[in-house]
This record gives sequence, structure tokens and C-alpha cells, in this order.
Amino acid sequence: MAKCYPNEKQQHKDREVFCSGVIGGKPRALSNFVSDIWLTGLRSQKGHDIHDQAAMNINIYDMSYKTLKKFFIYDKWCLHMATGGPTQFFESWGFRRAIERKYGPIPHWKDFSIVHQFNRIPKIHHEIKKLYE
Repeated sequence: MAKCYPNEKQQHKDREVFCSGVIGGKPRALSNFVSDIWLTGLRSQKGHDIHDQAAMNINIYDMSYKTLKKFFIYDKWCLHMATGGPTQFFESWGFRRAIERKYGPIPHWKDFSIVHQFNRIPKIHHEIKKLYE
């Protein structure tokens, strides 16, 4: 968020970051939410290749959606493989340390209903592909 919205860096410094890759809801609510993300994205500095995710998080905190339900890793609804699973970023970017320091041991990927970006880990991609062939 700091790279895309440098003027708002301090405001969002220690906030939880939510994945834009998996969202759900009623069509009108989602349409409004995505429109808000798009509008926020227009003022982004485009300082990172995932400015849509930064825009979504800015909206979550700045627009105070009253009916928004946020799922956390221990709700076991969805696991984002880069930030909660075994991609190269999980260790090198410090996600494991940060999550385990705050919440404790990370559940296994098979405990989740949705595994986002599972195709980034060849072994897991192969296992999931076998399940649905």
C-alpha cells in the first residue's frame, strides 16, 4: 500500500492486509465494491504490480463497509499460497514469522475450502489436479 499510496503510508502502516484474489458476496454489493476499488486505483502511484490489492485494502479501511465480513487464516475459509503457504515468499518476505507471532502455527493447506494460487507450488498443484481428474 505504501508503494501505491505513499501519501497515506503512515495511515495504513500496521494494518492487516487482505487478499483481493478471493472475494464473495451479493452481485450488487460486489459490483459497488469493485467500482470503489477501481476508482481508488485511479489515484494509485502504480508503485507495485498489485495496485488493485492495495486499492481494495485502502477501501476496506477508509470506506468502512458496515456489512463486510473479513476472513482470517484461522477461519480456514481461504488460504493465499504466497502469504499463508509454502511459496518462496512465505519465508523470505517474513510472512510465516509475522503470522505465527500473531496467531500461532499455520494450518495445513488441506484444511481450507479454497486454496488461492495453488498452481504456484507444483506439488500442491499436482495433488489438487488429481482430486478433480
